[in-house]
Amino acid sequence: MHHCGLLSEGMDIVHVVAHADLGGEIDGCWIQIMGDVLHCPVEERQSPKRGSELLDNGLCEANFLLFAIACSWISSLTYVYHADRNADPTSDEVPRMYFRNNSYLTRELQLKSVTKEDINGIKRPWDMKPLHIDPPVPYQATHPDRFRSSGSFNYMFLTYSPNYTPSSADSLISLISSHIAPMR
Repeated sequence: MHHCGLLSEGMDIVHVVAHADLGGEIDGCWIQIMGDVLHCPVEERQSPKRGSELLDNGLCEANFLLFAIACSWISSLTYVYHADRNADPTSDEVPRMYFRNNSYLTRELQLKSVTKEDINGIKRPWDMKPLHIDPPVPYQATHPDRFRSSGSFNYMFLTYSPNYTPSSADSLISLISSHIAPMR
């Protein structure tokens, strides 16, 4: 894979945030991912329908990681969830249909394409019969106190979600940015 001249293979992502940004069952993005995007070869998945919020069914700030997984840009995902959570939020935030065998226990995200008839006719997405199954992506969710990394990081991204971030947090952007070394 080659994106913007920076990447030659999938990324191992450590996502430190209050929400997983993988969409959800009420987010209609799973319909676009499973019913349209995954029907295309990987190299043709890079320009999905855009949305402005969760219920638009398109790519937005609340589901961008799911679309990146569909594009095979992510090799593994570690979700470091908010410290106020007492337990792994996976079952609350990430639909089980995104996991291998529709089970959180596998700790592998594995997207599946399905027919439009299944999407329109079945109320429980995890009961749909897949036409194609993408390769699994190792996934873990961890509390910030338990997160440890044995490697170094090549890139650090600070993302901003205007629909979910109060304007009072704007001043933190420059503070956080001042602690990030510029790319060399």
